[in-house]
Amino acid sequence: MKAAFPTFVPLTLTQRNELLAALMGNVEMDHAILTDRRDTSFAGVSEDVTDDEVICAIRSVPTHYAIRLGVQARDKVTGFKGTVTGYVQYLSGCNQALLVPQVKEDGSMIEAAWFDEQRLSILPGDPLVLENGVNPGMDAPAPKR
Repeated sequence: MKAAFPTFVPLTLTQRNELLAALMGNVEMDHAILTDRRDTSFAGVSEDVTDDEVICAIRSVPTHYAIRLGVQARDKVTGFKGTVTGYVQYLSGCNQALLVPQVKEDGSMIEAAWFDEQRLSILPGDPLVLENGVNPGMDAPAPKR
């Protein structure tokens, strides 16, 4: 069975020195640290990076971290769109997010659906934040498989 995670390979001395120089350039001269979009490896530094390039780079990073709750997302396969209201991590690595769509024009509800995280594109906009301090609780039945 093939490992689900990439093999850790220590940095060479040259790679380590380049990365340290890039980090110092970021701190001292506001240089951007560039990563390869395919594997997120270190790709150098730049003095001039547009906001659009930064946003594109952030979106290109593989999602091996939990998707933030409250963001809008779209399934790349079906086009299903909604707010991420749940996230689950499995031992197998098949992590999923629950998308809850807006109601239809007639006010009827559309059922929420779970999607593998690698199928999701995060849409622009501020995440929805609920005040849960007074009465936190579940607003839907537990997920079914």
